[in-house]
Amino acid sequence: MLVLDEAGDLDAVVAALGQGGYEVVPTARATEALDHLRRGEFGVVLADMDLRRDYDRVLLAELRRRWPQTVGVVLTTGV
Repeated sequence: MLVLDEAGDLDAVVAALGQGGYEVVPTARATEALDHLRRGEFGVVLADMDLRRDYDRVLLAELRRRWPQTVGVVLTTGV
């Protein structure tokens, strides 16, 4: 799954990963990502997060707590 709130960037990264043979579920918000995680298994969650936003921190905490087998990769510039 890819969590990225910039629509243009989201489309570009989905396209690039798709060309690499990866199946990508794109989401623009942490809340959408949590909904997807509740409905199915994911091997990797690649998320561009602003850790100053509460719901981004919630996604990170829930990912660690409820889906420890899922690899979480966090990209951020906001600390």
